[in-house]
Amino acid sequence: LVFGISGEQGHHVARGLVDSDRYDPVYGASRDASNVEQCPSEPPLPSAVRPIAVDLNDPHSVRRALVETSAANIFLVTTTDLPPEGAASASLKESEELEYECIKSFFDVLLSVHESDGLSRHVVFSTLDDVQSINDESPVPFIKPLDDGSVVPHYSGKGRAGRYALNLLEPHPGLTLTLLTLPLLHSNFLASTIPLPDEGKTQWTISACFGDAAIDMFSASDLQHIVPGVLENRELYDGYNVRVSAERITLDEVAGCFADLFGKDVIYNPLTPEEVAALPIPGAPAYAQMCQFLSDERSKHDTDVTKTVMFPRRPQTFNDWLLTHSDNPAFEKVGLASDVPDILNVTVFGATGMQGTSVVKGLLADKRKRYTVRATTRHPDSDKA
Repeated sequence: LVFGISGEQGHHVARGLVDSDRYDPVYGASRDASNVEQCPSEPPLPSAVRPIAVDLNDPHSVRRALVETSAANIFLVTTTDLPPEGAASASLKESEELEYECIKSFFDVLLSVHESDGLSRHVVFSTLDDVQSINDESPVPFIKPLDDGSVVPHYSGKGRAGRYALNLLEPHPGLTLTLLTLPLLHSNFLASTIPLPDEGKTQWTISACFGDAAIDMFSASDLQHIVPGVLENRELYDGYNVRVSAERITLDEVAGCFADLFGKDVIYNPLTPEEVAALPIPGAPAYAQMCQFLSDERSKHDTDVTKTVMFPRRPQTFNDWLLTHSDNPAFEKVGLASDVPDILNVTVFGATGMQGTSVVKGLLADKRKRYTVRATTRHPDSDKA
């Protein structure tokens, strides 16, 4: 039983379970069972996935799904409903509490159903770090709480709920749980962290407050290998927190990957947390806190464990992910993947001068594009010309 089937993570997990030929049937749960193909950046789901309607906010709906499917293996992922841009900061704390209560309710219902039917079940819960607790337990807090006291609320709610679930299920050997703690997903570079162009579309900029730190990153597509790997070794990973990561990479290196692939001038512009918090995007203050946390050593994940779970496959690096998503409409929308003419006509005034000569040589040496260069000078018959 895969929750969040219409989202990126659930989509890949369901595909991996079907492809493994070990799980039949595979149920895909979504609030709207007719809306399971809404992951536009990925291939269609296998027809073997059986869609069912489940509302995680409704305990009766969750109970019905658990009872009717009798699923012994469950993948759970939830979404934080962040308030719209300009909403009061208190709404961020409310969003955290709503998600925490939703997850807590799921595990309460799971235990209740298990006590009724006695069926053993293993849950893989896609979670994030409880940054609030990490910050509070630090000798000197490294992230300033928001006005409502919250710290990365879209992370902390999941992290708190994961700890609750581990404690709840520990006395019940028939219910086992693996936490799958994710780092920054590559897909963020299709949305909130996508390179944005200047007015003339001559330079693209990634704006975030990661500083010069190397950040753990991971591709959601690798969940199609990670989750089946965990389920096949459930005894090994029972009660374990698998902190997955493909690599640690800086934003300057990410910008270089974009520049090399698209042949455009892409740079990283390190902002301050205050500048990010003021951006016109939903949950900007929480996003700024997230960047601070992910650039801190306390957020570090385990690439070795990730490679072990995925063996003999290797996790996808950012550069690999970018290559396989280079035709995504998001990149075309910002002009990165837009087609350019085979031949570009360029006129260089003052071509025999020092600067003009340098420009002409640079254009002719650029192997990414083809140029027709018109070099102008007052003295076309001179030696320099």
